[in-house]
Amino acid sequence: MDILKNNFDEGDLLKYVDVIQESDLRNLFNSGISIESVLPGDFLDSVIPEDLPPAELTLEIILPTWVRTIEGDDRLTLQKTLGESSDIDISLAGTDPYDWRNEIRDDDMNVICTTVQRTCISSSIELDISALRINEWSQSVSLDFALDAEVSIYRVIVPLEEINQSGSTKVNFEAAPSDLVRIGLDIASRLAEPKTFDDVGNICDDDQDYSVCERDLSFAFTPEGLTDFSVDIGEMITDFIHESGADLPNQDDSPFGQVDLSGFEIKTKIDGLTGLDQNIGDEDPITLSVKIPEVEFKLELDGDIGQLIEGDTSSLELNFFANAFRGLIVNPMVSAAELLGTSLSNGIVSGSGITYPSPDGETTSFSFSGNTSIAEDYDLSINGPVSVILPRGITIIDVEDTGGYLSITETGGRQKITYNIPDGEFEDTISFRVKVSWLYLFMQFWVYPTFIVLLLALFIRRRRRKKRLKKERKAASAQQATKVTIGDSEFADLKGFKSEGLHGELQQFEEYSNQSPPPMIDLGDERFD
Repeated sequence: MDILKNNFDEGDLLKYVDVIQESDLRNLFNSGISIESVLPGDFLDSVIPEDLPPAELTLEIILPTWVRTIEGDDRLTLQKTLGESSDIDISLAGTDPYDWRNEIRDDDMNVICTTVQRTCISSSIELDISALRINEWSQSVSLDFALDAEVSIYRVIVPLEEINQSGSTKVNFEAAPSDLVRIGLDIASRLAEPKTFDDVGNICDDDQDYSVCERDLSFAFTPEGLTDFSVDIGEMITDFIHESGADLPNQDDSPFGQVDLSGFEIKTKIDGLTGLDQNIGDEDPITLSVKIPEVEFKLELDGDIGQLIEGDTSSLELNFFANAFRGLIVNPMVSAAELLGTSLSNGIVSGSGITYPSPDGETTSFSFSGNTSIAEDYDLSINGPVSVILPRGITIIDVEDTGGYLSITETGGRQKITYNIPDGEFEDTISFRVKVSWLYLFMQFWVYPTFIVLLLALFIRRRRRKKRLKKERKAASAQQATKVTIGDSEFADLKGFKSEGLHGELQQFEEYSNQSPPPMIDLGDERFD
């Protein structure tokens, strides 16, 4: 502890002295830290009683079971001679020190980091495009997608030049495993008042005055504090996107007529801060995850189509919507829409769909190069798989990858394309064709055949109705023609005429004009009183 106090800031270290346990020191040394120091020659003089006569002295210090010298000895040997005293070299290291020279593999046994990489940080990105819709009547393109991204930290090189090595003590520390962070957080969590970092800042520029810019982030250096801090970052980014998106139509020369990003949400979280065991290593990473729940992006175009076709964009106005089903990647949506349009116009039609380019021609090829190193001094690079899950009905075929980093699998009936970004500099050429099935095209343009079928059904219904009415009128006319009709003069001559067809069984007409009226009944005068 005296050596540590002499090489680090005492103000910070003294807070932890009371809570540090023997197991903490064991874990610290086993994490790869080793210390070399020099004791002055008169060190033994200070521990020898003054009443002892001059003599040669050998002092052996038996070390605890959890610490050894760098050479592997279990004790420190100090010698004093009668002559001039000389300085004494000592060293301390763990009994099972961490060795960073090991491979890191994922669950599929793919190598993430090799034995020569002192810093091992991998990333994984999966973009799930569940639907791509072209809405012709509303002049819009919509994309449903979700995003899952992770950055996993296994080990990080330690810049020894940042540690004060000017004195008699030297600290050796080649790489810090992920378990070392867990050790520090475990010790810090035992403090009565954990160290807090206030006013860490926010994500706004100085000229931005959104309400989210008034918030300043802070966190406590504990597992719970860092977990809450990671969640707060996602919420702040989400609020910033909502407010900045709503402000887009108000900017000068903005092409956006309406922007609604209320459905867009970014969730951030840090995992792996706890779970420390006796085996100090880098097998379990500390992972920062970014998740965008499934969201619909809709890009609408408003304006005079005739003017736009002629090249006049003065009436151009864009509407941009994001409605969540339960994340700002416009380029994939636009590129996919352009590719689909090109396929429809220049593609080759077959029994299974449309393929672009033509199977008889050359495939589409992309050549590119890159360097994933972002901090060479720290041997830091970002590499790992990037996956895109295509919508059902859209696939890429005849794929060739000169670098061998691309793989294609199927998940849930949809094609999953994974590109494993290598470490350091790389070059690659990818060639492929795009195939769009008839089912996908039908789902996009079903409204047109449905509209035609609907019109045809209405036409058939109307024709049948006209035929039925015509038949009813014809039947009514036939029934009317079978009836006997007579005029007024003919009716007057029917005195005494009997016609069973016209009148049925009628009594013969009789002459009543010469008969006297029937007698009246005497009702009596009392009825009128």
